[in-house]
Amino acid sequence: MCYHDGRSVEKTYWTAHQLDCLDVFDYERSEYGHKAVIATSVQQPPRKIVKVVSRICLHEERIGEHEFFMLDYINIFKPIVSKDFYEVCQKHKLNLNVTEVGEVSP
Repeated sequence: MCYHDGRSVEKTYWTAHQLDCLDVFDYERSEYGHKAVIATSVQQPPRKIVKVVSRICLHEERIGEHEFFMLDYINIFKPIVSKDFYEVCQKHKLNLNVTEVGEVSP
């Protein structure tokens, strides 16, 4: 990595590779726009994309060992991180700006 004038930057930077997209969004308990139409499309494809979300609930049993992932079929461009992942980042003074997910079902 370098500055616009070609000099190398002092720090080391990393890029995150494309994250797994998981179908773990709880359509029943989450709050989002056009809920009836979108929830129906989960059972009767083609699947509609959730575009406006006000509360995220997840199916934890579908997450498995993933610590850092994106939501499939949801128009949110921010990754979901586990509590363990977040705590490791805090321990190493990596400042992440995060918001807790609304609810996670066992």
